[in-house]
Amino acid sequence: TTTTTTTTTTTTTTTTTTTTTTTTTTTTTTTTTTTTTTTTTTTTTTTTTTTTTTTTTTTTTTTTTTTTTTTTYPLGDINEDGKVDARDASSILSLYADISSGGRVLTEKEKSICNVNSDSNVDARDASIVLAYYADLQSGNDITIEEFLKKDN
Repeated sequence: TTTTTTTTTTTTTTTTTTTTTTTTTTTTTTTTTTTTTTTTTTTTTTTTTTTTTTTTTTTTTTTTTTTTTTTTYPLGDINEDGKVDARDASSILSLYADISSGGRVLTEKEKSICNVNSDSNVDARDASIVLAYYADLQSGNDITIEEFLKKDN
């Protein structure tokens, strides 16, 4: 009787996880005075390596802020003394006379202050409204020119 055993071990490293075990056994029997048994064992070991890839994305945000400053001028107070009175009415009437004769063009600031009735024209009507407002103040009413304009309409 003869027994032969062969063992082969193979180790492979890959990036995929796989484990495989194969066992092969072969037995041959002959009817003679000699008996031979052959056993073959094959073992395969696989080692898996896992690779992790990290991707970092950076987002940059740019914010632009624009600030616009609007200056509001006191309605009717052309001499900017803090009061709307007969002097302002007189000044508006004088500016209207200058505009009418072609001797003057108003600045945006002057137009904003003098165009009391908001009709896009600086004229005698604006001076008249300022004078009426001043008379209303003198009679004891304590309101703004904007409130007076609402009340008047």
